[in-house]
Amino acid sequence: GTQYCYLVKRPTRATVQASAEAMQKSDLKAQHKLTMGCVLAGDMEVIEQDGVMFSELLARIQLIGKGITSEIKNF
Repeated sequence: GTQYCYLVKRPTRATVQASAEAMQKSDLKAQHKLTMGCVLAGDMEVIEQDGVMFSELLARIQLIGKGITSEIKNF
């Protein structure tokens, strides 16, 4: 099969905010905004045309934040 390589980064706060705002409006492009905000390099045409590739890339981007924890304390 054909292999594609993509360089992705963690989503910025602005990317997360744009995606969240799109989800609040029931905008179907919320996932697209998140994905495109994280992809730095790769065949963008494949992402646009191949739903399976898009879904796989989105799943990988969502895994970037897994395992990160935080704690808020009042001082």
